[in-house]
Amino acid sequence: MPIFTRSLDSASLDPPSDSEQYLPHPLDHSDFHNEVVTSNQHKESVFDVLLRIQAHSHQRASHCEIDYLRYEAISYPHWANERMAPIWIVNPRIDSIREEYPSDQVKLPVGSLLHLHDSDLAMNSLGFEHHAALGMILEGGWREPGFHIFPFETHLYTITGERPFPIPITKMYIALPEYLVAEEDVKEQLCLSSIGQRLDKEEFGVRPPLRPWIRKRNWRHPAEKKIKEWAAGRNNGFVEEWNKQFMDKMM
Repeated sequence: MPIFTRSLDSASLDPPSDSEQYLPHPLDHSDFHNEVVTSNQHKESVFDVLLRIQAHSHQRASHCEIDYLRYEAISYPHWANERMAPIWIVNPRIDSIREEYPSDQVKLPVGSLLHLHDSDLAMNSLGFEHHAALGMILEGGWREPGFHIFPFETHLYTITGERPFPIPITKMYIALPEYLVAEEDVKEQLCLSSIGQRLDKEEFGVRPPLRPWIRKRNWRHPAEKKIKEWAAGRNNGFVEEWNKQFMDKMM
């Protein structure tokens, strides 16, 4: 299913003040890379503004969106088993031949800043749900077949492609394929599988769990009707409604 992008009028926005840390009126934009023009004509992305607000709120150093390495990942609310732990699974689009040469892959040591995004989910929700998590890999965690799992300090977490709203989750976990783990962070002890990874006999490797829309041929998004109304421009308020529903489930 192709990503559906609504046609919206672009607008220059003033960055919110620091007191607007919870953004009761989320910024209006159509994708992650819209720019916000500040008073000194410096151009920022909407994520830059949200990152700065969140950093001030939590009294930590602020980073720009460009500082984070961007990786395709599986967002934890949309695994086949939705009751699993809050772990994002990094799932880069590379072929099996490149996996056989792990020394050629860029390693992600503890302290790396990552921008995780779930474009597969966006493709299966008409572009409405595009989960993104920006944060830093922390020390600790454990090792499972095919993956190392690390704590992930979340600097910004949003769930919609349009008018992203910061979800108040400050810590989750990230599962890195073994070929992306830095040598100094490799753990020897192997734990049982907890993230639903599977052995792919054709590719002779461990793979992430299948997404619901792959496992079930007739899978439908639980909010399909309202998403189609939103895509048709008849339910603009559904963005805020969906964010509120998600936060109520998380709290």
